[in-house]
Amino acid sequence: VANCMLVAGRADEALPIQRRLYALSVKRRGKEKEETLMNAVNLAQTLIVTGDYAEARAFCRDQLRLARKHLGLDHRLTLRFVQKRAEAVYLDDDATGDDLEEAVQMLHDAVARCRRVFGASYPLTVQSQTMLFKAETARLRAEYDASEENVVYCDGRCGGPSVGKKLPGNAILFTDGKQDFCEACAPNGGAGLQRTTARGRFAATVMARTPMEAGEGLESLAAVRKGLESLALPKA
Repeated sequence: VANCMLVAGRADEALPIQRRLYALSVKRRGKEKEETLMNAVNLAQTLIVTGDYAEARAFCRDQLRLARKHLGLDHRLTLRFVQKRAEAVYLDDDATGDDLEEAVQMLHDAVARCRRVFGASYPLTVQSQTMLFKAETARLRAEYDASEENVVYCDGRCGGPSVGKKLPGNAILFTDGKQDFCEACAPNGGAGLQRTTARGRFAATVMARTPMEAGEGLESLAAVRKGLESLALPKA
């Protein structure tokens, strides 16, 4: 019932139910039992959906220790806790650069394990690769905001206020993949150009220039570039 409520967008109602189910399973079976750990995964997912990222991270950290000890490093539930812990980091706007770097490394390891144990096309493997891509992107976006050396400029020549200046990370820009324009400089109001943000453009550029080796994440540079389409906002 709680999972159905979560799918239906009623996460706030599902959360207290998930808490009770987990507490009941702990009482009847013990924290280390597989069924209890499955309930813990469901609770972690609900915490993430409700935006309780700090609690989700702490909870997953404790559950991950239990899963590794009692189920092993390669068990699907152990890998699910790795996923949930990393997800609670890269979705959190308050996550630090170190937090994001740790999430990336955890997912790199999870992808390698999933590929070795389950195969490249197994759903858990594909899901881990997708999450690795999102974590890498979040790390790069944070890196853009934190460093003056990472710069996205406006290439416009119409005298807009952002020409020749580093665009703020959340600044809207329009790009054709080669030239970038702030809102004031975008030709024809950005019609026909891809609409994104400065930090999103920086992340996309770096990812497109950095092919990942098989076993470390996405299968190829072509797959990385395909994934970048999800970073941009809809065309104007």
